Amino acid sequence: MLFANVALEVPLPGLFDYSLDAAVDAAGLIGSRVVVPFGRRNVVGVVMALADESAIDPAKIKPVRVVLRDVPALDRQWLALLQFCAGYYQYPLGNAVLAALPNGFKTPTRLDPLLWTRVAWSGAPQTWSQRDRTKTALATRLGMGEPGHPGCHGFELLRISPKALAHLALWRDAGLISEVAAAPLTVASAPPLHPEQAAAVDAVVSALDAQQHRTLLLHGVTGSGKTEVYLHAATKVLARGRQVLLLVPEINLTPRLLQLVRERFPTTTVVALHSELNDSERLHG
Repeated sequence: MLFANVALEVPLPGLFDYSLDAAVDAAGLIGSRVVVPFGRRNVVGVVMALADESAIDPAKIKPVRVVLRDVPALDRQWLALLQFCAGYYQYPLGNAVLAALPNGFKTPTRLDPLLWTRVAWSGAPQTWSQRDRTKTALATRLGMGEPGHPGCHGFELLRISPKALAHLALWRDAGLISEVAAAPLTVASAPPLHPEQAAAVDAVVSALDAQQHRTLLLHGVTGSGKTEVYLHAATKVLARGRQVLLLVPEINLTPRLLQLVRERFPTTTVVALHSELNDSERLHG
């Protein structure tokens, strides 16, 4: 029998053992969300490890009820970071793990896979009435009438309409949209760098080439062109197939920076995370 060691959002130390049905595919299960019974409730937990045996009498161990594979599992680096945080701050591991998830991931229901599916318009162009401007806006964002358009993820369309996923489901069933591979990096034209900016970008690239952690301080007064250095450096990182994290000192600066990043990297997925987001925005973006 195989057992799952599950982290639950309860103020208790350690993990909780649950049995796995023999039909459950254990591949990729670590880091996945599962629905398990806890007291009189069904709650969502995260599988932290698998074991062939348990210190508890197997007859007393309850089974995992549902394995939620609607989103990718947390990778081992994330799990290791969360274990470190729990130990460092002397905080229950389950609380630390579940606190890292948006509230929408903690409900015992599957999420719509269209949220994280990149789709593009593949059917014939459609025409809607003036009252259906939302459909037109969604279809345009998906590249209707533009063969080879990179498309976008479902959650990106929620910025246009909260009913975007419902439209996507109908269009998918009608064969009007199809899943597409991740779009290659596209970088919009950028203003030329002056010598000091170019030197700063070269320093960042050199640190990347060294393949070791380095901290660099970019000093410049307001309006001196630091943002362009960040964007040029981000271009180098993205071209290597890696990700970029930009920390902003003030929430009010976020919208303008997001606009700049999206304009510079039109085919790259850009998301923001800050304390002003509601649960829906945190889940979808």
